[in-house]
Amino acid sequence: MKRTNWKKFGIIILLLTFMALTLSGCSGDDGATGPAGATGATGATGATGPAGKNFAVNVATMSSESLAELSFSTTESKVTGVVIDSPPKVSFKVIDASGNGITGLGVKNTVGTTLNYLRFSIAKLVPGTNGSPDAWVSYMVTDTSLPLRESNGDLVDNGDGSYVYTFIKDVKSVSGVTYDGTLTHRVAIQISGNIPGTSPAVALKNPLNIIYDWVPAGGAVTAKREIVRTANCFECHGKFAFHGGGRQDTRMCVVCHTDQWRMGKTEAAVDASGNFTAEATAAGTYLVNDRAVPNFANMIHKIHMGNKLTKQGYNFEGVLFNEVAYPQDIRNCRKCHSESTATPQGDNWKTKPSRLACGACHDGVDFATGTGHGLGGIRTDESACAVCHTVDEIERYHTLPSTADATQRTMSATITGVVVDSNGGVTVTFTMTDNGVPVTDRAKFSNPEFSLAKLVPGAGGASSDWVSYTSRYRTKDAAVAPVLQGYNESNGTVTDLGGGTWSYKFKLITAEPEGDIRNVTHAHNVSTVAGVYNSANWPTGPNIVTYEPTLTHRVAMIFQKVGTPNIDNATNAYFDFVPNGAAVTETRNIVTTNNCAVCHAGIKRHKGYAIELCVTCHNQGTSNPYSGGESVDLQRFIHKLHMGKNLPSVIAGGTFIINGENYGELAYPGIIKNCRVCHVEGAGAPNNAANWRTIPTSRACGTCHDSAIALAHISSNVVGGTELCAVCHGAGKTADVVVVHK
Repeated sequence: MKRTNWKKFGIIILLLTFMALTLSGCSGDDGATGPAGATGATGATGATGPAGKNFAVNVATMSSESLAELSFSTTESKVTGVVIDSPPKVSFKVIDASGNGITGLGVKNTVGTTLNYLRFSIAKLVPGTNGSPDAWVSYMVTDTSLPLRESNGDLVDNGDGSYVYTFIKDVKSVSGVTYDGTLTHRVAIQISGNIPGTSPAVALKNPLNIIYDWVPAGGAVTAKREIVRTANCFECHGKFAFHGGGRQDTRMCVVCHTDQWRMGKTEAAVDASGNFTAEATAAGTYLVNDRAVPNFANMIHKIHMGNKLTKQGYNFEGVLFNEVAYPQDIRNCRKCHSESTATPQGDNWKTKPSRLACGACHDGVDFATGTGHGLGGIRTDESACAVCHTVDEIERYHTLPSTADATQRTMSATITGVVVDSNGGVTVTFTMTDNGVPVTDRAKFSNPEFSLAKLVPGAGGASSDWVSYTSRYRTKDAAVAPVLQGYNESNGTVTDLGGGTWSYKFKLITAEPEGDIRNVTHAHNVSTVAGVYNSANWPTGPNIVTYEPTLTHRVAMIFQKVGTPNIDNATNAYFDFVPNGAAVTETRNIVTTNNCAVCHAGIKRHKGYAIELCVTCHNQGTSNPYSGGESVDLQRFIHKLHMGKNLPSVIAGGTFIINGENYGELAYPGIIKNCRVCHVEGAGAPNNAANWRTIPTSRACGTCHDSAIALAHISSNVVGGTELCAVCHGAGKTADVVVVHK
């Protein structure tokens, strides 16, 4: 049995008793309360990492697949300081989209002389004189070289996502460029490039551009030149593919595309007609009217003016400006330019007219000689431009016509119902308003045009399609058989129902008897070309369109507000209905006009403004035994003209010509495989917006993929009238449409 150590126990008791007496004080009168004892220390907690940062990610340890998909934070990746002490030192940090610092970007190329992922440039903003615009001037030049970037300086990787780069270029001793620390300066950093060791080469898919403006001598940046937001460009371009796709910010573009491109260039020679000589075009038109064509304002305006430029034969680095077709009205300067917090100089287009910007589009004007300048005569600077070209005058001449500006089209119609009577007569009821006020005077609007179609459900994996009851045959080429086209009629009967409500009864001259939707037996030919069908011998036979009262039908409408001149309707009214009175349960709306307007700005195309109208004429019904010409089916037509010169059939030497127009010359400005640009899904999207990925069909896919091999593949996968496209191209399948169109 273990014995208790009573001696040790007694000592502990005495100590506890003493502590108790000490804490309670002695007996007798209470003395003053002593000061509160210090609070005992709290146990230490684990150290908290930097807010929003997790850890450093080293690109050298990432797989090629992960590195290719790497996304950067555009807000946290930034320049933290610049010291110009011959040469400049730039401190910056690179953070990924998850808030992690990115290290390892100091990888050099295979030769080991330049950085693989990083490019640096630096420029100053020189104020304009005598009304001329301010101009960026690059330090990245020599006596013979153009404004470029550098990547062969010293880079220090701090291992936490922060870096310091020391330029090779000494900005204080650049020939022809004077350093002035009191001016606004800009450092631009480009992070992009191919991943070393990948074959074929794999590039970073999400390049990063870091832009930093500052005044080296100190003080706030007050002098700026921010004209256009990159986001405006991306509305049509999606992203820039120029220069390998590494430069995705217009603020970076301007530090290289300066007037310094004139170095070593001579004025491009023109012939007696004012166009560039063949020799000038072959050598490249770098200097025109004593202005450097690659200068950003000059270059961008000329590219977008494209086939409307006066001079012919432009060639800048293989880009042939005269072959470019701008997708909307070129007078819509507001599409790119608008004043905002991000672009405080966005209204320069109308407040600071200049020879550089205005002469870029109006290239038939020679300010040095006064040719084409009217009363303006010879101008050697911009000091007097605003005297004649006031804000009001510039806006007046750069205002969109009503066909491109919906705000000027004030009259609209709403179709409220359609009835098919017992005799097959089709009557449409609609209301008419102008600025919201009912239109009760028939003389206020032109004879309306109406189209009429039915929606035929797809079979065997194919998509549904509209088929027109109001068709015609037409061709502009005697060597090409007429195309059967849906059309509109305007020779029916309009009746005033009172209070701004009207009706229209279809004439249906293609029916037998006339006006009976149940018996549409023929289509008239409206060609005036000799040697083709005419009204005396159009094809007849079984009903061209079989009436099916259980299917969805559509009526669409066109009219104008009567005036001097007449003004189109605000947009095209349309109405879906089922003739037997049942509810509409199936329709086909793939894209909205608003999607088109992102690039096309709502301009009028052919007959109208609404896609819902277009499809009633431009549909698969245009493929007919009597029609041997090129189909104008909207699905085929729109895909092909947007693919344009990138169509495999065109690349192989073929053409895509309709009515004499060679659409095989067009070039889509964005990322052609990004189907979501047009086929927008989500809130407010049409009911069939997802068809491009959920119902892959030979008809749609074969329009873009039209090589002989692709068409043979498509044909072999239509078995017994059933399309097998979704077997491989459906969601989650081997060649999922969504995956291959990223």
